[in-house]
Amino acid sequence: MKKQLLILCTLIITQSISLKAQKICFYNGKIYTVDARSSIAEAVVVENGRILFVGSTPEARAAWSDSRTKMVNLEGKLMLPGFIDNHTHFADGGMYLSGIDLRSAKSTIEFKTILKKYADSHKSEWIKSGNWDHESWEVKDLPTKEMIDDITKDSPVFIDRFD
Repeated sequence: MKKQLLILCTLIITQSISLKAQKICFYNGKIYTVDARSSIAEAVVVENGRILFVGSTPEARAAWSDSRTKMVNLEGKLMLPGFIDNHTHFADGGMYLSGIDLRSAKSTIEFKTILKKYADSHKSEWIKSGNWDHESWEVKDLPTKEMIDDITKDSPVFIDRFD
């Protein structure tokens, strides 16, 4: 699983680098510019992560249609600026896939049952991830070491709350 995640990350990074290095002309579209004076354009040209041109399709094709520019016909479709979440937990997301999932637990008993089942099938392995939320439990008791010692005695535990 870790190897697959590493390969996926490498492919994503490689693809984003190769796209960044190429000049691309997007034309024949409805491009939302986030500019109050001119909020819609037909074409945009980008290279190395920078916008070189915003305007009409005829202007873009006349000025940017060459052998070094990839031409992308948007066929009248809407193009929006990238929505970027600067608060990401990319590594945590990958680690979540290789650990225990405790989000479905709605009580201390369910929490312990899920944990025991996982511990039994992963003898002497680290138990990590979790994403538990005691606020959704009937009785909102925080989990404690003593609560799980008897079911995880052969495995080290490092589980976290969902937030």
